[in-house]
Amino acid sequence: MNIPELLQLKFPSASFLKDIKLQDDGQGAYIKEWNLPGPVPTSEQLTQWSIDLQPQFDLQQEDILLEGLNKDVMKQLLDIDMKSIRALRENAGVQIQNLEAQAMDLRAKLIK
Repeated sequence: MNIPELLQLKFPSASFLKDIKLQDDGQGAYIKEWNLPGPVPTSEQLTQWSIDLQPQFDLQQEDILLEGLNKDVMKQLLDIDMKSIRALRENAGVQIQNLEAQAMDLRAKLIK
């Protein structure tokens, strides 16, 4: 977890335009300006926060991944629905059964 991600988790309502200003001169980001109550966090504090917030960060990353996967699954379901409508118009019973089976598999992925 890098400093911007860490500070965003620790201070979710802070603005990176006015409250916390970071700078990177080529060796990684650092706190250039601190306009929040209290002193600028030390490297030891940042390290401890990183350890403390790692589980929250991991969950956040998992949510981002699942959201992306779910969008893909939802798109596939929409495609199947459209194909089903066409198949109904053409009285294609076997094709409808295959599409329904695909849709059930995709819905099962959303539930996991």
